[in-house]
Amino acid sequence: MSDFDLLFSLFSLLVGLAMAEILSDLGRALDRRKRIRIGWLTPMLAALVLCDLSSFWSSAYEYRHVLHASALAVFGVLLFASAYYLIATLVVPDGLDDVHDLDAHFHANNRIVVGGIILLNLPNIPLTLISGGLRDFPTQLVVAAFYVVLVGLFFAKSVRANTILLVLAISFYVLVPTVVGAIT
Repeated sequence: MSDFDLLFSLFSLLVGLAMAEILSDLGRALDRRKRIRIGWLTPMLAALVLCDLSSFWSSAYEYRHVLHASALAVFGVLLFASAYYLIATLVVPDGLDDVHDLDAHFHANNRIVVGGIILLNLPNIPLTLISGGLRDFPTQLVVAAFYVVLVGLFFAKSVRANTILLVLAISFYVLVPTVVGAIT
């Protein structure tokens, strides 16, 4: 097992648990849809977190030549992935007996979740620079626009603003790689 394999397996385990947490809680909420108003905000926030987690997982492979197993690297991976797991637990409420509206849960927790996404994405900038990314202006513009959307989402209060910003944020994971891949 290489150094990277060791780090990647720990990272994959914790990222997988975070994804499973979101999906299982969302599934329980959908199962109770006759008692709970689901709305759009919580499922879209779940989609955003799942997209971000999957992008971290796929990006981790790109950093294989930068990351080497050490006590500090293992602790860093553990800290990062654990923080994301904790954020994932806030996307959908765990105990649904007292929940009647997932939009209310969204408004109570979205700043923590989105703030966590912003903070956990920030280390990606220097890692991308080290691995050779962010060389051209269009890529820098896309990254800057992504952070502007996330900051807007952090401060958004209305359902309409949150919906628009969530759609925009999710589109960065779906449309940008498709368009960039088609151009290059």
